[in-house]
Amino acid sequence: MITNKGMNRREMIRGTVSGAALLSITPGLTQGALGNLIENKSEASVKGKPGSRPAGDIKIGRKFRWANRENESDMLFLKQIGVKWIKMYWGGPETPLSELAVLQDRFSKFDLKICGIAYGSNSSDEGIQRFCEFIWACKKNEIPLIRTGFGPGTPVGSTDYNTRPGREYKARIFDLAEAKKKWTSTTFVSAEPQWEKFAKFLGAVLPEAEKAGVKLAYHPIDPPIRVQNNVESVLWDYNSYKRAEQLSKGSPSWGLALCVGVWAQGGDTLGKNPVEMIQDFGARDKLFMVDFRNVDRPLPRFQEVFPDDGYLDMYAVMKELRKVGFDGLLIPDHIPAIDGDGEKSHDMRRAGTSLSIGYIRGLMQAANSELGLPNKNIVKI
Repeated sequence: MITNKGMNRREMIRGTVSGAALLSITPGLTQGALGNLIENKSEASVKGKPGSRPAGDIKIGRKFRWANRENESDMLFLKQIGVKWIKMYWGGPETPLSELAVLQDRFSKFDLKICGIAYGSNSSDEGIQRFCEFIWACKKNEIPLIRTGFGPGTPVGSTDYNTRPGREYKARIFDLAEAKKKWTSTTFVSAEPQWEKFAKFLGAVLPEAEKAGVKLAYHPIDPPIRVQNNVESVLWDYNSYKRAEQLSKGSPSWGLALCVGVWAQGGDTLGKNPVEMIQDFGARDKLFMVDFRNVDRPLPRFQEVFPDDGYLDMYAVMKELRKVGFDGLLIPDHIPAIDGDGEKSHDMRRAGTSLSIGYIRGLMQAANSELGLPNKNIVKI
């Protein structure tokens, strides 16, 4: 597993700050040495590397809940901290598709644009028809990505919102031992019937997605446990994603919503760690979006934390994204609540959002500098 332990001084600098700020916090660092640090190309340039493609800008964004869709104050806030991209949550199957144009227009007043939207999968004939209609509505409104999933949802478990020791912000905790106390089902439900439905669903919707030029990004179950409450999960580890890719029959519209937090929760039990998932799927243009979050430790008990406060080395994750040329949507996920932030799921949590976006942007700029990629609005020293 890629962890924060063992990072040397140079790696820590690259992973947290860049540019002139280094001079003020690093005793003995001269401008010449800083230039060498920034210009370090010990890793070959991404452009032209085997298995990679030219790297454009990562679309660093923020998710927006349906309940918050008319909050123009939050939209202005996002503009002020430099966010341009939105992952929107859809209202539900009864929400008229005309709302997509309304939402896109409202965000555009603040120079924001929806470039991804969360929408559920349903393999019934009616569900497939609705999904295909939604694909074309996204095409019409210039939304290139649908984030979705497949299979049973996460069962009742133990999810508490507690204070993070040491830093005192509040964040979600999951405890498997406590969750099992609430799992009451005594009948095992195999995932195989779900896989058959998944094959039917993909066979129907992927041709429409390809014609529309819309990508479907598949998110794993959270937390990534194969059997929960006697129900077997569909998408939860590396092998299940490889199986799903086979069902897609090479469609350019099928790919991953890589939730770094979920892969961190799984530790060494999911077949590949986040960096290895990026190396595999990202290098083949099958990585469509990223949820960028950290946890304090893997299962069986973990707390979600800010990206700078967990056990996973998030700079290693970011650097690998830049190596494979990832330029899709990347959002901070499940942002903890700093004092003064709201604790409801639709609250913007402005302090926590600012910390997360700034840290992610710093990681990207540091990775770009190390790999010889351009940084917009950055003046070389």
